[in-house]
Amino acid sequence: MYGHARYYVRMPSHKMSTVNLIVSICLLIYPCLGKQCVGNGPCSCTFDDGSGTVDLTSLGNQDGGARFQGISASSDSFLYNYNPCFAFSTGTCTNVAACQTTPDISESYNLGAQESATWSYDGNNIQVSYTSTTDILRNTFVTVVCDPDQEEATLTAQGEANPQQYYMELRSQCACADGCSAFGPADEGLSGGTILLILVIVFGFIYLVVGMTFNRYRGGKEGVEMFPNRGFWSALPGLIKDGAMFTVSCVKRRGSSYDEV
Repeated sequence: MYGHARYYVRMPSHKMSTVNLIVSICLLIYPCLGKQCVGNGPCSCTFDDGSGTVDLTSLGNQDGGARFQGISASSDSFLYNYNPCFAFSTGTCTNVAACQTTPDISESYNLGAQESATWSYDGNNIQVSYTSTTDILRNTFVTVVCDPDQEEATLTAQGEANPQQYYMELRSQCACADGCSAFGPADEGLSGGTILLILVIVFGFIYLVVGMTFNRYRGGKEGVEMFPNRGFWSALPGLIKDGAMFTVSCVKRRGSSYDEV
């Protein structure tokens, strides 16, 4: 019996180091290659995997005021104002996306402009960040939480958690992919009344086509005689009129009996 020779290929150490380096780099950059929401300006972002668009347009006021005003923070004594998509002004904050004020609005600080909006996605929630450089550098981070049941958007403020860094959370169905269009919540489907109306129209059309075809080719009828159940439909207006008159007479009769009592 012959033995089997075993051969081992030993990779040079410098090649092993190169492979390890490449693997390490790939592991480091992999999270950056994941799903992202690419910004379309200050109002919306679109997921790069085609899963939809998050549009906050309908949440923002367009009258120059903030949609969310005087929101108390959990980490400081200031109040916070925020308006998605559209710029607003309050106190000394002019044309901003977010503003920090004292309770009496004697002091106000620009927390970022709409045009500075940057979108990101961490795998769970979207975050919109804003930057202000009016006096010192300030950064505001708004976490946008998808909640399909949140028809009325809400804003909570953590406040200045770190020096010159401000955090808020916006919760809304508009934070979900394709949850809202620029005009408001996406159409959730046809109402029951609309579906019923469509069914009546469809079945009515089928009734007419089938009935008229049958009367034409099997009954040998022509013109208005082709109309299915013509006698019934011709008498229907009169039957409705008789029913209405009978109902009215009953009501009058009952009213007169009450008068006699």
